[in-house]
Amino acid sequence: MYLGNNIKKLRKARKLTSVQLAAMADVRPQFISQIENGKRTPSLKILQKISVALNTTTSELLGEVPLYISEDMKRLVDAADGLNRQQVDAVINVVREINSKYKE
Repeated sequence: MYLGNNIKKLRKARKLTSVQLAAMADVRPQFISQIENGKRTPSLKILQKISVALNTTTSELLGEVPLYISEDMKRLVDAADGLNRQQVDAVINVVREINSKYKE
């Protein structure tokens, strides 16, 4: 079921309908729906077409790497690149403090 969930999550993140994804992957819309609902498993050839249509890799669709990282998260990761463990822990503590203040 992870594959179907991953495809659906990425499809929605890319603002595509199942009909649009099906057209891009050269399959029927019902087949995309069945994959997303865990009722069918695509062949490797179809999985590759779906990954190309979603501008991702088959590994990502299979859940072998993180699916989606927002631009803000990418900026945070880039800003923290090169920090030592103690510095990373300090950044995490600051983020948690900010989160707790804004949740109130």
